Amino acid sequence: MNWQPFDFGARGAKVEVARQGSEAAKQASTLTQLQVSANAGSAFFDLAAAEQLVTVSQANVRRLESFAKVVHVLVDNTLCPGADASQADAQLALARNQLIQAETQVAVDRAALTEYLQTKDGQAEVDASALLSAPPAADLAAAAMASHPFVLEEHALTLEHEAQLRFLDRSYVPVFSTSDVVFGRGAGTSTTASFPGGTAGLAPDILNWAAGVQVTFAAFDFFNLRDQRRVEQANVQAEHARMEQASNDVTTAVQQAQATLEGARKLAANTPIELAAAQVSEQQQQARYRSGLATVVDIAAAESVLAQAQGDDAIARLGVWRAELGVAVAQGDLRPFLQLMQSRAEGK
Repeated sequence: MNWQPFDFGARGAKVEVARQGSEAAKQASTLTQLQVSANAGSAFFDLAAAEQLVTVSQANVRRLESFAKVVHVLVDNTLCPGADASQADAQLALARNQLIQAETQVAVDRAALTEYLQTKDGQAEVDASALLSAPPAADLAAAAMASHPFVLEEHALTLEHEAQLRFLDRSYVPVFSTSDVVFGRGAGTSTTASFPGGTAGLAPDILNWAAGVQVTFAAFDFFNLRDQRRVEQANVQAEHARMEQASNDVTTAVQQAQATLEGARKLAANTPIELAAAQVSEQQQQARYRSGLATVVDIAAAESVLAQAQGDDAIARLGVWRAELGVAVAQGDLRPFLQLMQSRAEGK
């Protein structure tokens, strides 16, 4: 049995090195999970936006199909030139091309989301109807920058290097150790030199013990430890700088996310005005065409503006939720955002 009665704090410093290394690895894992979850959330909103654009494109195709039928009837009855029919067909074909492109983008975005969700059927489905009803009424509460996994990871790495420096400071000291030994032997004979036989000698019948104290001191390790200490001091200073930089990066990311959220809210408040004006313009152009005051080009332009306004309105409402996700990611915790989405899904 060997035991070191005291070590001048070297063992405690070494344990602290391991503990802080474990904490840094834990925070690195949390940060990776945050990044993967953020990517999955972004893929969710990409798919939701793409599906809304498909809905808008489908509505645009239906309107242009109806308009093209009207134009063909007028052309057949010689009430308008044949060029109008060709122009209407061209605009309808263009709208169908846009629909195909939108459907293709949905398939691409669904595959991207499926990769993150790993669904059993291989097809990720989203339902953003609750999110499209209205943007969130209130923003997420501010979180402390010091609780971000990135900052916590750098903090743990700083403490790890500081503990390693303390370990080196306590390494150039004498090492005291005690050694205790208990041993025995089985002779198998008596004091008269007779042999009892049987199992005699299997068990120890002659016991002895020893105890000692050993002191060692590596005097010539001074130069090596001095150089190691200088390296570790530089590592501590570097980690302090990285931790400060991490804190600044998180603060900047939160400010940028909040600015994006503010802009998204303003945009979502303005797109309904755009949509209402586009709807009125489309109706007026339809009426003017029937009265012979507008051309097919005017109708096509009005339909294009209406489709753009419908897409802008849907994407703007989703944009507020996406910006809220960005704020949650910047703050390092997605739970408040998920609770906000759950409350909306439950109609609260």
